[in-house]
Amino acid sequence: ALISQMDAAIRFLSEYSEEKKGFLEQKPVFSYSELMEMQKELEPAKAVVKEAKALENRLVETRSRRIRLQNLKTQIEPWMRLGVPVEDVKSTAHVYLAAGFIAPNEGEDLGARLEREGCLAAVEQVGVSSERAAVFVMAHGDDMQKTLEVLREYGWAEMNFEGLTGRPADIFAAYEQEESRLERENEEVREQAKALSMSIHTVEHARDYHATMLDRLSLNASMARTGSTFALHGWVMADHTDILEKELVKVTNNYYIRFSDPEEGDEIPSAVRNPRSVDQFEAVVDMYSPPSPKGVVDPAPLLGPFFVMFYGMMVSDAAYGAIIALGCYAIYKWRKPTGMMNKMLRLLAWGGVATIFWGLMFGGVFGISIPPILINPLTQPIEMLGLCFGLGFVHIITGIVIKAYMNIKRRQYLDAVCDQFLWIILLFGLPMLALPATSTIGTVFSLVGVGGILLTGGRHQKNIFKKFTSGLLSLYDITGYLSDVLSYSRLFALGLATGVIASVFNTIGGMMAGSVFGYIAMTAVLIIGHAYNIGINAMGAFVHSCRLQYIEFFGKFYESGGRQFQPLGYKTRYLRVGKKA
Repeated sequence: ALISQMDAAIRFLSEYSEEKKGFLEQKPVFSYSELMEMQKELEPAKAVVKEAKALENRLVETRSRRIRLQNLKTQIEPWMRLGVPVEDVKSTAHVYLAAGFIAPNEGEDLGARLEREGCLAAVEQVGVSSERAAVFVMAHGDDMQKTLEVLREYGWAEMNFEGLTGRPADIFAAYEQEESRLERENEEVREQAKALSMSIHTVEHARDYHATMLDRLSLNASMARTGSTFALHGWVMADHTDILEKELVKVTNNYYIRFSDPEEGDEIPSAVRNPRSVDQFEAVVDMYSPPSPKGVVDPAPLLGPFFVMFYGMMVSDAAYGAIIALGCYAIYKWRKPTGMMNKMLRLLAWGGVATIFWGLMFGGVFGISIPPILINPLTQPIEMLGLCFGLGFVHIITGIVIKAYMNIKRRQYLDAVCDQFLWIILLFGLPMLALPATSTIGTVFSLVGVGGILLTGGRHQKNIFKKFTSGLLSLYDITGYLSDVLSYSRLFALGLATGVIASVFNTIGGMMAGSVFGYIAMTAVLIIGHAYNIGINAMGAFVHSCRLQYIEFFGKFYESGGRQFQPLGYKTRYLRVGKKA
């Protein structure tokens, strides 16, 4: 609870702190001993958190009261011309008095209508807006019912002055005075919050110290203890056992350690290690779900080439790719991020490189068409769709091959043949049928695939009839594969959108050229427009490339559901623990 309170206080004080932290700003580095000394800041930080919460509550209260006052002012404003105290607007034994609203510009017509109905009544319109008119009605008591019937025809809504006293103009003035007082109070609280924000680093340090200590305490709770010893049980990377022993010797010689392989029933955490050239693709896997520890294949290096290729095709502008790649590289070198941010920046940088490649292939630079090396998507849409579907087909087949490999590794050879290889044969055979040169072999492949799936799709069933029907139903999966291939049309759609939007901004900018101010406006339009286009399409390409991995690719083989291996470390958010440069 204290951690969340500190985080809330930091968020609140950050709004009023003059020391604004930029996205690219690096976290300060502290040594372990300096982190431990931050225990002294815990109590002062608690006091700051308490005061920040009180100030935030006051701001919320004054804001809600001001909103309420504004609503009350809106209600009373149409009655400003009413010259009598509102408490006097009430009926007597012989006179019906009321104030209310009707449709706008109906006041005179209402008076005439009451006169025609023979009502002894008077109507005064005291205020009007675009939506309604405020009217004051006075009628003889004997005519009250007839008057009300006429009023209802005009959409009458009676005004309730309950709890108010004095003339409406005086009430409105009192509301404005109260609103001014609340504004002054609000400003005072803001100044206090601004002064308190000077202590924001105290809260940040105490928060990270407290989070680290809580992590240690949770570990202590799992220890087996005696008067002079304690025992720990946990996980370590298999190739880190020697390193762990060497570090223990630096602390004490009085220890005993034993390493063992996981046993049946152990909840094994998932841990993968890839070379630096591909570990950035772990970010895509981690956003989905860590792999099962019982899995055979780490998908990160396998999805990498497809991810960046699809990303580049969906942005498909060489200049945009250069900006993305150089921007991510600059942030990476400047900020020196760790963890997920480190991987994401390198992942997007590779996506930028792929975008440069596909931009040149398709002939797009800042929305300006250049001679394409491969295909012009605008003039060759059929060829472009064919390329997208072809790459999608390869992507899907790769997923099926990986699943076959997993079954072979597990010695499930029959499953590999019946559930993967037969489908691969069928999926290769179907497109061959469309080409005269390969139609014969395509027919053979298709018949072998269909026959094999029909005969083996229900092999787990005991009843012969169920075996056949299950095999027949298995063939229905072909529609799923065809649907998966069609999903890759998004590569064409998003790539086309990038180029079209870019060319639109170029056209708008070009229309403004001609004078000094025109060129200034053109420059602003081009910079803002292309920046927007890069941002929105880079985000869209990332999301849709992830989607193709998660649905079309992972759906063929990936075994998720693992628990991420998280070594004991420093649970810090606002600082880093390490050696100072």
